[in-house]
Amino acid sequence: MNRRRWLVSLLVAAALTALAILLGPLGPTRSHRSASSTPPSSGPVVTTTVATDPSAVESTGSSVPGTLAPTSGAFAATSVASQQVAAGTAPGRLLDHVPANADGSLVRIRYSSVGSAGTPIAETGLVAIPPGTPPAGGWPILSVGHPTVGSADICAPSVNTSGFAGAAQIFTQFGYLVVMSDYEGLGTTGPHTFLDGHSEGRAVLDAARAARQLDVPTTDHLTLWGISQGGQAVLFAAELAPTWAPDLHLVATVAEAPASGGIELFRHVAATDERGFAVLAVAGLGAADGLDPATVLTPAAQPLLAVVEQQCSEAVKQAAAAINGDLVDLAALATDPWAAAIAAQQLGTIEITTPLLIVHGTADPLIPIASSEALVADYRSLGTPVEFLSQSGAGHADVALSSLTAVVAWLAQH
Repeated sequence: MNRRRWLVSLLVAAALTALAILLGPLGPTRSHRSASSTPPSSGPVVTTTVATDPSAVESTGSSVPGTLAPTSGAFAATSVASQQVAAGTAPGRLLDHVPANADGSLVRIRYSSVGSAGTPIAETGLVAIPPGTPPAGGWPILSVGHPTVGSADICAPSVNTSGFAGAAQIFTQFGYLVVMSDYEGLGTTGPHTFLDGHSEGRAVLDAARAARQLDVPTTDHLTLWGISQGGQAVLFAAELAPTWAPDLHLVATVAEAPASGGIELFRHVAATDERGFAVLAVAGLGAADGLDPATVLTPAAQPLLAVVEQQCSEAVKQAAAAINGDLVDLAALATDPWAAAIAAQQLGTIEITTPLLIVHGTADPLIPIASSEALVADYRSLGTPVEFLSQSGAGHADVALSSLTAVVAWLAQH
């Protein structure tokens, strides 16, 4: 395929992808913290004994045909998977996999990573396999950071594939093997550590490593794309990639409307119609750091924790809208240990040496564009080759569609 035809195919596929995302369960997001083996300098260092030597991780290419037969029984396409793994299991190891559709082009995987507590856990994700014959050397990998779906297991993209399977498969039409992590605690036992960027970043990278162990030829070339919570996830992944996944060759990263801004973002979200997401964020931050959400949620907001555990983001938003009065005690949130937990989630403290594009809409009602403008300035001060695309009039979700042509052109350059 010549370059012109490739660009046209990419544009059409990306347009369909954007539409699939906009029509799916796209949700907003905010900011937070967690423990990583290589966290930003502003956060506390929590060490782990998990092996990170790439030689200990089975992610150097496709497996011998037949050695990874689909599993059955406890791990299934729609079940809640066990989060437990054997002590010392290297991150990025494919543990189980099972077809998620009739022709096997979608695969649900269970793989090892390291959670917020700094210990080995299992996570799940969705892999979309490209049709046709792979190019010489295998398919490059696109690891997608999905936007907010909620914290209940029923919301996980690999469990409820209706929202994201189409988008994942469309990305395959322009030559990527696509993997989408559910993130920690979504689709597996244990709480979802919503917006713990360190855990999300590891999840995005380890999902890519695990996907390479399927019986499908792949290269080590990795592109990252994410929006909202997923924008935060891929930025953390890009920061962590050189130390966490040196066996992968990061090519480029696109983050659209990424969750950033610390306590200021909490204040902003708590005063909007999207304030239910502040409760989601408090619950996720509490799960990541062992903090009690009840210490910063108002009495009126306490019943929302059950909604967070059992239902998806839209239900949380609607339940929050039905409550009069404040949901979050912002003064308590701005006091340690919560303030320290939020500050430790700061992006833009580690240089990203590969090309980076951050996209944000000027009319985003959830995450102000000023958050991304400040983030871009932080990355530039570190020497990161970052480009910023401001989309006039675009909101939080529709920025993916309004920026489509420019993002496609940028990806083509890289």
